[in-house]
Formats: sequence, C-alpha cells, structure tokens
Amino acid sequence: MNKFTDSHVHFGEKGNFHEMIALKELVIDLKDIEIEKVFIFPITSIKSKNIQMYNAIKEFPNTFIPFVYLNPCDKNALSDFDNLITNYNFKGLKLHPYVGKYRIDDFNLIDLLIEKAMEYNSHIIVHQTIYIVLLNN
Repeated sequence: MNKFTDSHVHFGEKGNFHEMIALKELVIDLKDIEIEKVFIFPITSIKSKNIQMYNAIKEFPNTFIPFVYLNPCDKNALSDFDNLITNYNFKGLKLHPYVGKYRIDDFNLIDLLIEKAMEYNSHIIVHQTIYIVLLNN
C-alpha cells in the first residue's frame, strides 16, 4: 500500500468553517485516501494562531507535521520563530510573500529567518504566486 504526504494544509476558521470539527473529519478522510502525513500551518501569520493550531493537532501526533507561519515583516518574527520551534516542536517554516507583501528575494528581510530555520534544520515552504509582480507597483 502506498503512503503519501500532503504538503499544504491550512488550519483556521473561515466563515462558518470550524477547524476542530474539520480536523477529526480530515484524519478519517486521510486514511481513506492513503495520506499518512500532513504539513499543516495556520491560515494567518499571527503567533497566537500558530500556538492554537499546535494545541489542536496534539491529539494527532502521527499525522500532522506543524509548520510555523510568520511574516518576516513583523518585527518579532525571528524571536517568535525561535520560541515556536524550541517550545512547541514545530518542524518547519512557511513563508507567503504575496500575502505578507514582501519579496522572497529581499535578503535583508528574510536572511536572518532563513538562517535561524537552517540552524534548527527546519524545512521551509514558500507559497509563491504569479501575482507577485503586483508587489513591484
């Protein structure tokens, strides 16, 4: 039997969607479609949402691989990442330049965060889009 990993799952409330109910249903659905592991991150880059997600997925430690989602434009991004990795056992970092309104090649902005992720041997996911050109306007 093949086992797969889903590398892009969001956690968070949107409209009448409730993530806690959805998590339990998702775990059942994952088994049905032979997905063994899921990279998961909150739908917003707020530190408290990262912690909320982490606490919610603790019930399923063999299924969810938590990623910190932060905006490097936030002055606390580096210390928040350090805290979340060391105290909550997150495994990676998600960056979303389009939503965060920064360029992925702005090395002055992201280098320290990337270096910190490398220090922890963390995976990094970059959510890129063709609409990134809008940031240049």
